[in-house]
Amino acid sequence: QAKEATCAENGLTEGSHCSVCNEVIKKQEVIPSTGHKEVLDSAKEATCTNTGLTEGIHCSICNKIIKKQEIIPALGHDFKDGVCTRCHNQLKGQWKQSGNKWWYQYEDGTYPKNEFIAIDNKLYRFDQYGYMQTGWFKVNNEDYYASTSGEIKAQWVGSGNTWYYVDADGKMVTGFQTISGVKYYFETNGLMKKGWFKVNGTDYYASTSGAIKAQWVGSGNNWYYVDADGKMVTGFQTIAGAKYYFAESGLMQTGWFKINGEDYYVASSGVISAQWVKSGNNWYYVDANGKMVTGDYKINEVVNRFDANGVWHGVWLG
Repeated sequence: QAKEATCAENGLTEGSHCSVCNEVIKKQEVIPSTGHKEVLDSAKEATCTNTGLTEGIHCSICNKIIKKQEIIPALGHDFKDGVCTRCHNQLKGQWKQSGNKWWYQYEDGTYPKNEFIAIDNKLYRFDQYGYMQTGWFKVNNEDYYASTSGEIKAQWVGSGNTWYYVDADGKMVTGFQTISGVKYYFETNGLMKKGWFKVNGTDYYASTSGAIKAQWVGSGNNWYYVDADGKMVTGFQTIAGAKYYFAESGLMQTGWFKINGEDYYVASSGVISAQWVKSGNNWYYVDANGKMVTGDYKINEVVNRFDANGVWHGVWLG
């Protein structure tokens, strides 16, 4: 009778023999064992609360376990400052009140002190004695702020003309900051600036709201312009497609003025353009950069003559 080969045992082909004399009529041939078909059993990492498994191997044909998976015990929590270093679960606790002060006690009897702690997804700071901090306080000589509830979050702090801003960690900001898409500047003491101010000797301007943006600043005949960073511009500038010139003081120039000893002219609007200019009984002409022309100069395909002082003496007829 034939015998099927298995993973571990040889098989036999079908054979026949004489039932009287036992002579083999058809010999049975050995069929080699197939061998195991190994399949990997993936390892499972142990967690703080659940056991894990080592890597194992079994045969997909006969299901024999070739390499047994071993159980890895659960790791257990490793709490530090109320938070598990492995799974980041927070040690449960409850708020306690002592007079008008609040503190937080963990279920193991310990409490946070001299540190920032997140409780129910809100950030708090506890002082060296374990009391929750509110208002302004210092950490490593840096200024921080917490709401009256103790919650630390990004927020404006102040009233009237005095405003500060603290980031999501409660830290007071300084320098240029972009808040809700708007740029501001804060002094080293954290005070939000408005109006004219200097940064490293350079003039800047912020609106009365503190917002910094490209804008005209001034009134009457005195106008200045600050760029998107609030920096006062000087020299030639193109603003909304129009050209202007600003002195070193930042003042927008109008009328006659000099640049490097050369004469320029700008209309009362401050816009620079090629134009005729009458002064007294004399006519002058300035080019597209506002510069006064001299000598022979073509205007509308006609050559005009100007003396060294820029005075027009008519057209060239030659």
